[in-house]
Amino acid sequence: MDQEIREGLLQAGVDVDGAISRLMDNEGLYLRVLKKFKEDKTFGMLKDGIAAGDVSMTFEGAHALKGVAGNLGMLKVFDAVVPIVETARAGSMDGVEEAFGTLEACYTAVMDVVQKME
Repeated sequence: MDQEIREGLLQAGVDVDGAISRLMDNEGLYLRVLKKFKEDKTFGMLKDGIAAGDVSMTFEGAHALKGVAGNLGMLKVFDAVVPIVETARAGSMDGVEEAFGTLEACYTAVMDVVQKME
C-alpha cells in the first residue's frame, strides 16, 4: 500500500491493520474493497432518509453503513453512525441531523483518501 494512502487512512481514523487482518492479511483484497467503497450507496441512502424524515430509510442506510465501516476498519465513521442507527432503531429521528453532521465529516475524511486511490 502506498505510504501516503496508508497515512491518510490512519489520519481519517481507519484501522488499516485490523481491517487487513479481518481479510486474512490480504492487503490486495483490502485495497480492492476500499476502491469499491467509492461506489457504496449506503451514505446516500442515509442522507436521503434524513432529508425525507423517513425513519426506516434512515435506519437501513445507517445500519448498512455501520456494517461496511466496521468491516473496513473505519472506526471514526463507525463510531459516528452508531448513534444514528440506535436512534432510528428506536423509531425516532431526534438528534439525527446533528449526529449526521459529525458522521459526514468523518465520512468525507475517509472518502477524500479513497478518491486518491488508483
